[in-house]
Amino acid sequence: MHAIVVAQVDSTEELRTIVVEENRIVQTIENGEFNNRSKLLSESLQTGANVDIRTTGVGVLAPVSFRGGNTTQTSVKWEGMSLESPTNAVMDLSLIPSYFIDRVEINSFSSGALGSGAISGSLSLQNSSKFKESTSIDASLNSLYNSFFGVDHRYRIRKVNVRTRLIAEYANNRFKYVKRDEKVFPDPSALRQGAGIMQEFWNSEGEWKWKNSIWFQRFSRDIPPTVLQVSRTGRVLPNQIDENLRIANSVKRSFKRTDLSLRTGYAWEKLRYKDPNSNLDNLYRNHMLNALAKINFRASKSMSATILIEDKYAHSKASVYYSDFRNEFSPSMHLKFVQNKFKLNGSIRQSYFLKNTSPFLPAMQLLWKGRQSTYSISASRNYRIPSMNDLFWNPGGNKYLNPEESFRNEMVWNYKSQNFNVSTELFYHIIVNQIRWLPTVKGYFEATQTSEKVWNRGMEFRLSYRDTFGRLTIQYKGSTQFIKSTLSESQPSLLDGYQQIYIPSIFVKNSISFQLIKSINLEMRSSWTSTRYLLSDHSESLPSFALFDIHVSHKWKHWSHGIEINNVLNQNYYILPYRALPGLSVKARVGY
Repeated sequence: MHAIVVAQVDSTEELRTIVVEENRIVQTIENGEFNNRSKLLSESLQTGANVDIRTTGVGVLAPVSFRGGNTTQTSVKWEGMSLESPTNAVMDLSLIPSYFIDRVEINSFSSGALGSGAISGSLSLQNSSKFKESTSIDASLNSLYNSFFGVDHRYRIRKVNVRTRLIAEYANNRFKYVKRDEKVFPDPSALRQGAGIMQEFWNSEGEWKWKNSIWFQRFSRDIPPTVLQVSRTGRVLPNQIDENLRIANSVKRSFKRTDLSLRTGYAWEKLRYKDPNSNLDNLYRNHMLNALAKINFRASKSMSATILIEDKYAHSKASVYYSDFRNEFSPSMHLKFVQNKFKLNGSIRQSYFLKNTSPFLPAMQLLWKGRQSTYSISASRNYRIPSMNDLFWNPGGNKYLNPEESFRNEMVWNYKSQNFNVSTELFYHIIVNQIRWLPTVKGYFEATQTSEKVWNRGMEFRLSYRDTFGRLTIQYKGSTQFIKSTLSESQPSLLDGYQQIYIPSIFVKNSISFQLIKSINLEMRSSWTSTRYLLSDHSESLPSFALFDIHVSHKWKHWSHGIEINNVLNQNYYILPYRALPGLSVKARVGY
C-alpha cells in the first residue's frame, strides 16, 4: 500500500551546469542556466549531490536520506520554512520542480540548531534576490514521452522587484520493465501531469529589506506498478493528487551592531490517494504555520551572538484515521568566536511540545584554518518526535512511541589550491529509539521501537579540479562515500554487524565537463551504488548498479539548446524492490 511506504520509509547565468561547491560540511548547488531546469529536484540531487534519493519510480515518491539515516530524519526548508509533512515526516522531492529553486544548501551535520527532525541532515531551498529584468522560456521532451514547459519573467513595478515563474508538465513515463528471468513486460503508462506558479515580490532599496513568496502547484500522478504487478491484465493504477500552497514572508534590517530578521510562513497541503483495486480512498489535509525571530549581536570583530525564537504549528487530518495538531516552541542561542586562525561555533536549543519537552540540544564546531588546509571537529545532539502516521495509522500506528534522539561527531579536513579542492570527512552517528515499521503476524506493518541503537559511521572523500587551457575549461568532481549502518545494543567495532536494509555501504559519483568558448558544454557523469539488502540477515538483496549519463549543450545569442542521454549503458536497476527504473532515455531541451 503506497501510503504505508510513505510512512516508513541564485540563479547565475554564467554557470553551465549544476555546480557543487564543497564548503566543509555544507555543499551548495546552484541552478545555472545550462542546467536542465526541467528536472525534478529529486533527479537533480540524485546525480549532483552525496545523498540517497529513495525513489519508488519515475516522478513518484522520492524522499531523501543522509548517511544511513531514515528519510523521516531529514529536515527540508524553503525560505526558512519547514516543508516536511506532519503526516509522515518526509518531503517528497519529486514534488519540487528545480525550476522553482535557485540554490540548495546540503548540510550533512546533524544539529539541534537546525530544528527537530534534522537528525541525519537538512536541505535548505533558497531563491535568489538578485534582480535583472528578463524573460526566459524552457521546454523539453524526452523518449519516455515526458514534456515540460516553463516561463521565468522578472520585472519591476515602481520600486518593487517582481518575479513570476510558471511550469506545466505532462509525463507518460513510458518504458519497459525487465524481470529477473529476463522476460520483458510493457509498462502501462504511469501518467503524471501538473502545473505550478511561484510569485515573488521584494525590495532592493531602503533600510528595511522585505520579501514575499507565494508558491502554488497541483500534480496528479498514477502510481506505477511493481514488476510483479505489471504482467497482470485489467489492473487500474492507483492515483495520487497533491495540491500545495506555500507562503513565505521575511523582513530584516541591519543596525550598527545588530541584525534583526523576522520570518513567517504558511503551508497548506492536500493529498488524495485512491486505489480502486483495494477500495482505498484516503484524503489528507495539513495546515502548517511557522514564525521565526532572529537577533544577531556583534560584540566585536571576533565575537557575535544570535538569539533565535521559532514556533511551528501543524494540524493534520486524515479522512479515516485521525485529526490532530501539534505545536513546537524552540528558543535557541548561537555563539561565534574567531581568533586568528581559530573559529568556534556553538549553540544550544530546547523544544517545547504540547505533551513533552526535549532535552537541551547542544552543538559545537571547532575550526582551524591554515594557508590552504582547514581542519574541524564537531559534535551535536538532536531530537525528533513521531509523525502523525507513526502515532495514529490504522492499522499499525503506536501512540506510545518515544521521540528519537541522536548524537553525532564529525571530523573534516579540507585542502584548497588554485585548481584543486580535496576534502575528507569522518562521521560517527548514534540514534536512540529509532522508529521502525516491522511486519506482524497479523499481516500488516506496525510502528515499533526496541532497545537496539542505530550506529552509523563512515567516511566521505571528495575531489574537484578546474583549469582553463586557452578557450577550453575542464572541470572534474568526484566523491566516494562509505557507510556502515548497524543495529545493536552495545557499541560495535568499525566493521562489525549486518548492514541495515536499504542502505548501500558505498556510493561513488564522478562528473567531468568540457566547456569550449563559453558556448559549448559537454558533461559526462557516472555513479556506482553498492548492494542494498532487503532482509536483516542479508539473505535477499538488490544488486549493485552503475549509471552513465552524457549532457551536451550549446548557447547561441539568446538561445540555448541541449541533448541529455541518461543511463547510456541501458542498465536494469532498482533502488527499492520490484520498482524498476528506466533504461536508456534521451531528452532534448531548448531555452530562450
